[in-house]
Amino acid sequence: MKKNIFKQIILKFILSFVLILLINLLIFTICVLNIKNNHSVSERIDTIMNHVSVTNSAITLDEKGQSLLKQKKLWLLAIDNKTGKVQYSYQKPQAIPNQYFYTEVAKFSRYYLNDYPVFTYAKGNYLFVIGFPKNSYARYSNNYLSISMIKKIPFIFLLTILLNCAYFILLYIYSNYRLRKKILPLVKMIMQLPNGLSSSIKPIYGLEEIIQALEQTDNKLKEEQKFRQDWIAGIAHDIKTPLSIVLSNVAIAKDYAHNPELNKYLDPILTETYYIQNVLNDLNIFARLNNQACSLQKENIYILSFIKEVIIQILNQEIWENIDIAFHAEEDLKNVSLQLDPFLFSRVIHNLIYNAILHNPDGCQITISLTKINEKICLTILDDGIGVTNEQLKQLNTLDDQPFDIAFIRTTGIGLYISKKIIQLNNGRMVLSSKYKEFFKVEIFL
Repeated sequence: MKKNIFKQIILKFILSFVLILLINLLIFTICVLNIKNNHSVSERIDTIMNHVSVTNSAITLDEKGQSLLKQKKLWLLAIDNKTGKVQYSYQKPQAIPNQYFYTEVAKFSRYYLNDYPVFTYAKGNYLFVIGFPKNSYARYSNNYLSISMIKKIPFIFLLTILLNCAYFILLYIYSNYRLRKKILPLVKMIMQLPNGLSSSIKPIYGLEEIIQALEQTDNKLKEEQKFRQDWIAGIAHDIKTPLSIVLSNVAIAKDYAHNPELNKYLDPILTETYYIQNVLNDLNIFARLNNQACSLQKENIYILSFIKEVIIQILNQEIWENIDIAFHAEEDLKNVSLQLDPFLFSRVIHNLIYNAILHNPDGCQITISLTKINEKICLTILDDGIGVTNEQLKQLNTLDDQPFDIAFIRTTGIGLYISKKIIQLNNGRMVLSSKYKEFFKVEIFL
């Protein structure tokens, strides 16, 4: 994997570097060729001088030569080698003298004549001077350079820099796109790991070892999740048997003991035993809900009769001496059925009622109502107990947004946490409201 990825990255950057060098070399070559083509002064002078005839009696420039001079805005003069006088001129500017000394000839043959870039050509007994427009060429010693080309050099340089920048920006965008295309699926898989991967990972070239590691991690997490679920289920099953014995013996003792002082000790044992039994059921469900592989066993249940049966089961425990439970339902809901997991939904009702009883040791009135609101079935469980503060209510409403600490199972409300999860899995919504020392209300919309 390392070899493949780094080999690809290094190879691509080497190729990119070579490519940009070739592009720069191409630009440089084009510029040089352009300079060469535009600056062939010697060829132009040779062409013009081919149209100049020198005889003993006169110097003549044919029509073709005159046309070339006019077209290029050039001028021509012939200086006698012996006298230094101008013997012939064509389109000579007025500022150009008609007599020259050897020192003057030596100077302008290398540089300028009255700011005109000039070039010399010896033919016969004459020195021909061909003048170019001012600011057309830059003369330095025996060489020259086009002024227009000199002016273009900064633009060419800037254009080259811009092309290089554009190239590297496009290279960055392309590399980023390719990298994201490869890495994004991996990021999504890593984010899915806590919940378990739902499907096998498609192979990605160059990332085989990472994908293999992700699959191994996913399998290990699923194995640990299954082990945890099986372990909790086994513990719950092992504890339920002695709990059942304790419950039955305490219930028998209460039936035969008519001593109020003794009942004072038996009632808490019975209550806490039921509480432990309920917690074990919740832990079992908690492990099941945290296993993403679990599926709901939904059935079509008549909601009204189902809730009545659950309430009767709770009342039959006969341990709620200070608790009054009242149930109200709209008559037209008698034949209404919903697709729910009956076991899990039963746990929701148990948890919410147990929660009201547990947090009101001095007793309270629990009112359960079933109504229809805006095409939704609403189950309301209201108690007139001590309620909770605004801060506690806020904490309860955000239970599913924060990691659940099993160490504080009795105080943080595992029953509410699990109930909310179950309702969400059944496509419902649970709303909590309370006023301290007045009431606590849970509304479930299905």
